[in-house]
This record gives sequence, C-alpha cells and structure tokens, in this order.
Amino acid sequence: MPFSTQSQAQPQSQLQPQSQPQAQAQQPRRVEADDAGQRVDRYLRRVFPFAPHSLVQKWLRSGQVRLNGARVKADARLSEDDMVRLPPQAEGTTRSVRTSEGVRTHKKTRATDKQTLSLLKKRILLERDDFFLLDKPSGLACQGGRGVAQSLDRQLLALAENLPSLGTPRLVHRLDRETSGLLLVGKNRRAAAELARLFREGKVRKTYCAILKGMSDTTKGKKITCTSPLIDKRKGEQEATTHLFLLDQNKTSDRSLVLLRPVSGRKHQLRRHMAAAGTPVLGERLYALRTEREVKNVSSVLNEDKPARLMLHALRVEIEEEKASRYAVDAHLAPPADFVSTCNSLRLDSWCLYAGRLKNSCLDP
Repeated sequence: MPFSTQSQAQPQSQLQPQSQPQAQAQQPRRVEADDAGQRVDRYLRRVFPFAPHSLVQKWLRSGQVRLNGARVKADARLSEDDMVRLPPQAEGTTRSVRTSEGVRTHKKTRATDKQTLSLLKKRILLERDDFFLLDKPSGLACQGGRGVAQSLDRQLLALAENLPSLGTPRLVHRLDRETSGLLLVGKNRRAAAELARLFREGKVRKTYCAILKGMSDTTKGKKITCTSPLIDKRKGEQEATTHLFLLDQNKTSDRSLVLLRPVSGRKHQLRRHMAAAGTPVLGERLYALRTEREVKNVSSVLNEDKPARLMLHALRVEIEEEKASRYAVDAHLAPPADFVSTCNSLRLDSWCLYAGRLKNSCLDP
C-alpha cells in the first residue's frame, strides 16, 4: 500500500520537517561601487536576470529582500557597502531561480546558447575598456518582454559568462527588432551611465540608411530637415528633428535610398517622421498604415510589395568626447546582404553606402 497506517499515526511534529523543508537564507551581498545609486528592483533583476518581473515584485512585497536588515521598497536606492539579503527561495546563482516559471525560462535560454553565443561573439565589431560595438541582426529584440523568447540583453549576459572582458553588458540605446546595425553596449553601470550622458548632450551621432517609398528627385544630393512634434501618450508632445540626405532614386519603382540622422532621440522617430512625410520606410507597417488611412488610401499599403523586413540600418556611430582616448569612436558598418539585395532589385546604388564612398558633407548636420 502506498501509505501505511503506522506512518499516518506519527505525530504532526515529526511530519512537518519532511513536508515543509525550510529554505536556507542567502548570505547578504555587499553593494559594490558600480551598483551604487541603482534601484533595488533593478539590482535584483541584474542578480537574477532570468527571474520573472512578477517574482521579483513578490519578493519585495513579502519582505523576503532586506536592505541593511530592514524591509525595502522597489524604488529605494542602493549605496556602496549596503548589505542586501536576497530571498531564501532564490538560488545563489545568476542563471536560474527556484520557481517553475524561472527554471522554464532558464532552460529555454540555455538550450539556444550553443547555437547563438558563438555567432553573437563574432558580431562584436569593436571592443574598448568600457564599451563595445555590436552588429545587431534584424529580427532580434533588444530587450525581453511578452512574447519574446530570445532577447539580446539576455544573450549578452550569457555570453559575458564565457567572456569576462565584457563585464556586465548594459544596453546604452535601442534598435527596433527589425532594424539592423550598430549598437553601443556598456560593460558596466558606470560606463553605461556615462555614455547615456553623452547621448543626452548630443555628443553621439547616429546615421542610418533606409529605402523609402517615394521621394522627389529635386532634392537629390541635398540635405532636408524634418522637424515636427511627435506625440507620446505618456509624455505628451515632444520636439523631434531628423536630417535626411537623398543618395539615389528609381522613378520607375518610386523608391529612394537615403541617409537619416536623428538629432533628437524619440521612440520610432525615423519611422514616424518618414511616414508623416508621405515617404515611409520600405517594410513599414504600423506608421505607414496610419498615414495612408488618414488620406483614405489603405489599398496602396496593403497591396504594395512586402520586403522580408524593415529596410532600416544603423550605418554609423560617432562619439565626440573630451577625453578622446576613452569614449571617442567613429564606427561604420555596411548594410547586410538582404538590404543590399533589395537595393539591387530596385536598381538603387548601394555601393555608395560602404566605408570610404560616402562624402563627409552627406553626414554632417
């Protein structure tokens, strides 16, 4: 029989240790200088990158996380040498947590590591003491979220376990999932914060190449400035400026090859500006469809040729910084094969996008 009458007769005090084993408390962690000033919830997400957000919030609400011996809220800021007690249920590793959801996420990422990490390593184009530049492929999301099985931030954390020189990779800026090209990654929190400051101060210049639907040939070889407000549901109206330079155009297909430089950095700025101007990026769905609906011409969007992905590529990153030996960089990445093949099929001259072929005047604001 699976259960004997003798075992059922045992006192409750003897059964309790077997049915509900008590988890051993984690040893407190000392906050290092690189993590000082960080929110507690974000610190926990870094220590346990595969823990679901809901689980981290549960740890904080239930008091399982302690800061210097006291309960702490998610938005509390850490100071150097603070002592953080991690939840007893969490393993002492950054790779997984003891929950069915956490382990499931960890196994999914681990299963693809062997296939992706070697390729990701080859995509590191330039590495410095504090940051590195990565060739992000189209189709890979920068950050995880609902419906995202694989994301670049998690893959970089996994890669850093085998490459200590990468430190703790932190994304400094983002590219849309379908956008390819140069991505700047800090090696630690301090470097990421410093690079973010350079972005805010306008000392980082990014240049994109794009294939557009339509463009007047009277503007070829001239710089155009697109300045208009972009509406954000939470922040309201924000000013945004984009510089455009027309490189080539095919009147038969009504397609153009352009350079784009965002002066401000708003969400989907290039896509929204081009769609609002009536020349959406080829492969654009969200904003192009909205624009066409406004002019009651939906059929032209639904029936147009559909490329494999959004024809937008981060071509060049330039950083101007006082301490030139630390962060200054001028990197150029030629567009990938699918972008070039689309240009060729539309009879657009993509050869001018390669390093050494572009005129400086095309890129200067």
